[in-house]
Amino acid sequence: MKQLLGISIVLLLFAACSPNADKSKAEIEGLRQQLATATTFPLDTVTAGQLIEKSRAYADRFPEDTASARLLFQAAEVSKAIAKHPQAIELWRRVADKYPAYAKAPESLFLIAFTYDNDVADKENAVESYQAFIDKYPQHELADDAQQLLGYLKSGKTIEDIMKEFEQAAKDSLQ
Repeated sequence: MKQLLGISIVLLLFAACSPNADKSKAEIEGLRQQLATATTFPLDTVTAGQLIEKSRAYADRFPEDTASARLLFQAAEVSKAIAKHPQAIELWRRVADKYPAYAKAPESLFLIAFTYDNDVADKENAVESYQAFIDKYPQHELADDAQQLLGYLKSGKTIEDIMKEFEQAAKDSLQ
């Protein structure tokens, strides 16, 4: 009898949570669609902020739902698009740490490094993050890119120096 009562309670809780989860996902998807179909630039920061906060709240409330990783990843992309780089890094880190089986978990780790490198100009964290990506995902399709970007960072060369090298290499290959 106690087992039957326990199972009934679990089923009742599951049934009660599911509509809320579906409603929340639908709201987030609606906000995502608004941003995706916007014809103005920059993005509407109010709508973007709502999407980010609702995605975060969804993942907090339903951490075991496989949609949580996707919603957090999308929220990170939106954060980056509205120049909230620390927030994007935090959300991608959450994806990489909490959802390692998610298909975009490796990409999350790479994007952390890339954002430190290109948007935050934090060389130390960029180097550390690229190396963490390479160590964890050496066979990933972005591993060569990460290795090359890490090499540039460690070389101490400016982007102008690197561009000059590319131009010289192109000239040399034509001769």
